[in-house]
Amino acid sequence: MTLFAICLNSLLHRLDQQLNGFRFQQKQHKTAVVGYADDVTIPVTAPEDISVIRNAIQCYEKATGAVLNISKSQALAVQNGTQSYGCSKHHTLMN
Repeated sequence: MTLFAICLNSLLHRLDQQLNGFRFQQKQHKTAVVGYADDVTIPVTAPEDISVIRNAIQCYEKATGAVLNISKSQALAVQNGTQSYGCSKHHTLMN
């Protein structure tokens, strides 16, 4: 489990650096990705986030041999302060 956590941390760090995320109550610190054990939550705050997430996951899969379980994965748009983008259905990450 420790080796998995070390490998997963590189994915979380990459996503945290590349995504805008969102801020709680206009705080300085952003939240772009949250991980707990083998669960990862990534708030999608802009349409371009989908391709950033897809590329990061593909790189992670190649580097580690781990595979994202698509049947348990979905993306849902979230509001970021006063700006948001709408979606009428969930986006598929790995098309």
